[in-house]
Amino acid sequence: MERTLRKMFKTCGSPLPAFWCGVLLGLAMSFVVIKSSPKRKAIPGAFWLTVQVTFKRAEDVDIFKTAFAPLAAFVEKNEPRTLSYSMAQSDKDPKTVLLFERYVDKNDAYLEVHRKSAPFKVFRPQLAAMEATISGESYIESNMGFMS
Repeated sequence: MERTLRKMFKTCGSPLPAFWCGVLLGLAMSFVVIKSSPKRKAIPGAFWLTVQVTFKRAEDVDIFKTAFAPLAAFVEKNEPRTLSYSMAQSDKDPKTVLLFERYVDKNDAYLEVHRKSAPFKVFRPQLAAMEATISGESYIESNMGFMS
């Protein structure tokens, strides 16, 4: 038994019982995970746009996703002042999607860069042709909370 305990202490690297060694290792790993999480402070003045799109048919959501995917890929690669650009599908109504857009500012990043991009100009008429019900809201970010 003594030999086994010595082996465990050596594995841990200190003269602590194996249980406490495990506890400390777990805490250390939790600290690393928490410290490396991508939470970021709020950016006061950042411009948010939420757009809810409700389609008449469930099949139209797939058509929308096909049209939206290249725009989302372009935004991620070419618009560094766009902080977030994401789509979510409703868990209550599969014919409804929500676009969440977050920009460093409204005038430059959103109006001048994003809305004038070629992929956005291609996407807009595609969306209009889908005859969906579209509603949107815009917001200015506060200095409270965080985004990840």
